[in-house]
Order: sequence, then C-alpha cells, then structure tokens
Amino acid sequence: MSRELARIPVAVLSGGALVRLRHPPFDVVVGMIDGVAFALEDACPHSGASLAEGCVRGTHLVCPMHGWEIDVHTGAVLTAVGAGLASPVHEADVVGDEVIVRVSSAT
Repeated sequence: MSRELARIPVAVLSGGALVRLRHPPFDVVVGMIDGVAFALEDACPHSGASLAEGCVRGTHLVCPMHGWEIDVHTGAVLTAVGAGLASPVHEADVVGDEVIVRVSSAT
C-alpha cells in the first residue's frame, strides 16, 4: 500500500534538476531522465549524504560525498566497493505535466 507524498511540476525537473522532498527520517530525492521520473531515499547507503546534492550521470545518481553511483531505477549501488547495497526506491509517475511521488505507507 502506498500514499501520495507530493506532486512536482515536470518543468521543475527539467535539465537534470533534482528535488528533495521532506519525509523523515530520510527525505526523498526526485528527478527525471529521458522523460522517466524516479524517486529514491535521499541518503547514500554508504555515508548517508544527500543524493539531491549530487548529480545525474546517464541513469545513475552520483553521491556528492564519495562519488558512489546508484541506479535510479533499482536503487542498486553500482560502485564496486558498494556492490550489494541499495537505496530504497519509491514510486514516481509522470501524469500530465506533473510527477506524482508515492511512498510505502510503512515508511
């Protein structure tokens, strides 16, 4: 079961922009790549650094602290030293001119 956390205008996410949504204890980072929205826990599984302060490289979100790369679709850490770790993924769907972000009701 999931609940809606936010609606973000698609225009806000253009050009690789990342948005941080408040959702304690770990916020949610939202972005778009090639028209596909994504939402992940906004904490690097390595150091807890805010992924919203990082950047998008291909289909990866790059942690600003140590450069770990995280697949935005699966949450899997792609950096060799972090293999096996992952960031929780949330639902993000483009509906019209908005991205609707949903989180598990358990979080």
